[in-house]
Amino acid sequence: MADFITAVQYGLKAAEAAEHSRKEIDDVFKELSRQLHDAYLGELCITRKEIPKGNVISQLTQLFQSIGTGSQVETYWALVAWNPTLPDSPVKQLARWNQGRAGYPCEIAWGDQDYFCHDRGALEDTLALLLADPVVGESLHYLLTLKPTALGNLIEES
Repeated sequence: MADFITAVQYGLKAAEAAEHSRKEIDDVFKELSRQLHDAYLGELCITRKEIPKGNVISQLTQLFQSIGTGSQVETYWALVAWNPTLPDSPVKQLARWNQGRAGYPCEIAWGDQDYFCHDRGALEDTLALLLADPVVGESLHYLLTLKPTALGNLIEES
């Protein structure tokens, strides 16, 4: 007969470890946010965000279908950046993000690369690689050079 009590005990230990891992991942993103805030005077923010799949038309189609059927709009997670000092800042997707049920492993994918992070060090190293990527750097530069006009519209600084 199966030993259900032992299984529950393993599950409780696994839940404890998962909670620790998820907190650790959150702490890495808090540190990233703190460093960006300090270095760029609050003009650059990077976070994890759930994004609807597809283009605007397919998103609207999914939305209308979900109203009639009760189904949910398909989404995925991404690492995104924006300039929080500008009310209408565009949001730039930097990479796809996937987090395991137990926190680790988490996956960061951009360009043609997929990185699997099994601990805090790997996550920090992979985020540093992401931020050093030239295409990501272009997106961040774009966000940092946006300036509001007197009417609140965004313009790019030349």
